[in-house]
Amino acid sequence: MENQTIAFIPELTKQVEIGNKTMTRRLTGLEKVNISPDDFRFDGVDEKDANIYYFEELKVGEPTESYIIARSKYKVGEIVNIESTDKKMQITGIRAERLQKISQTDAKSSGINFKEIYSSRIKLKYYYDYIKNTFIPPSSGRISANYSFQTLWRSIYGDNSWIANPWVWVYQFKIV
Repeated sequence: MENQTIAFIPELTKQVEIGNKTMTRRLTGLEKVNISPDDFRFDGVDEKDANIYYFEELKVGEPTESYIIARSKYKVGEIVNIESTDKKMQITGIRAERLQKISQTDAKSSGINFKEIYSSRIKLKYYYDYIKNTFIPPSSGRISANYSFQTLWRSIYGDNSWIANPWVWVYQFKIV
């Protein structure tokens, strides 16, 4: 069986190649749940097939015993070709979560761009704003790895996708 392929925007492909990107978030396979993401909660993984995830439908916040089954595109251990490179990656972890639940650590693992500048013996971290195409100084009050990731997501999928807060697959990986 031939390996599947994954694509990244050119800037993130570079981040993968240098080891700064070890995680990605994807929507594929969660279309049914994301018609109305607030109406579902993640309920678990199939014991026999770790590629199958269950989402329980909620009515006014209460469980209904009604489920949607979603399949992640990739499986843990799977080797995936990285489009436009000769590199391959191995999926090391998969989980489903809401987009805006991303942690600072996960945002950094998603390959966001930043630079560190030393000023008066203090190290300042400037994160990249992918909408404005510039680094944001720490004094702006908005700067964080999460904010940078948010601008990255919005630059790819649009403002409404961030606001909708969809369910996403979180794929952790390593270069092999």
